Formats: sequence, structure tokens, C-alpha cells
Amino acid sequence: MSKPMLATVLPANTGETFHVPLATCDGYDVEQHHTGLLYWDSPTRLNNSTVDELPDPVASGAGAVAFVTDATAAIAAGHGTVVAGGGANKVPVYSDGTDWRIG
Repeated sequence: MSKPMLATVLPANTGETFHVPLATCDGYDVEQHHTGLLYWDSPTRLNNSTVDELPDPVASGAGAVAFVTDATAAIAAGHGTVVAGGGANKVPVYSDGTDWRIG
């Protein structure tokens, strides 16, 4: 089941603040400040996916983050390693611009 997503282009350094209404984001309020950084008023939650469902790490770009539910290594043992699917570990991952890595 796919989850609804809210996509908006937020221009950086405009001096404006952008708010997402609470009802739009399952109770999470997000705002963008003039620096272009996003701030959440509550803990945020990344979509859960399997390793096979991750988008291309090159297209996603270095610094992209995701959360997978089927990594073969736990975060303590696999931190910084390329993630492989088929396991039962739930771990955050990041793109280094070439691969998805645990961390």
C-alpha cells in the first residue's frame, strides 16, 4: 500500500516561512526557514521500504536518506557498509551518491 506524499518546491533564501498544516502530515508540522532548511515540530518518520524498493542512489544524490525493513546487517555491525536486502533488520540508510549505505 503506498502512502500519500506531499511534494512542494520550496525556494531557498526567500525570507519566507512555509508551513504544512497538521492535518496534511499525520500530525507533523514542518516549516522552511529563509536558510532553506526544514524543521519539524515533532519526530519525523521516513517511509518504510525494502532494499529492492529503494530508488537509484545516483539519481537520489548524496545525502538522501531512507529506512529499510529487510537489511541483512544490523546498524551496529553494518554501519557504513552497502546495504543488502533479504534480512530482517530495520535500519536507516543514506545515499553516498553511488550506493545506499547503512547509517
